[in-house]
Amino acid sequence: MFKFKPLKKKFLQRDILCLALFKILLVVGLSFYLKSFSKPHMTFEKISKHLVSSLKQERKLG
Repeated sequence: MFKFKPLKKKFLQRDILCLALFKILLVVGLSFYLKSFSKPHMTFEKISKHLVSSLKQERKLG
């Protein structure tokens, strides 16, 4: 009994840490998804501007 209890405590603490990390990652992922979903045109404009500027730089170099 004495040898089993500390192992069980460590196992439970590790599980709690894993669950906490998973929840944090889930919340962060959801927040990023919602931000991109609420303003899709903003992110799309930024991406398109970046692509256009990179293409122009390539043409200047080439």
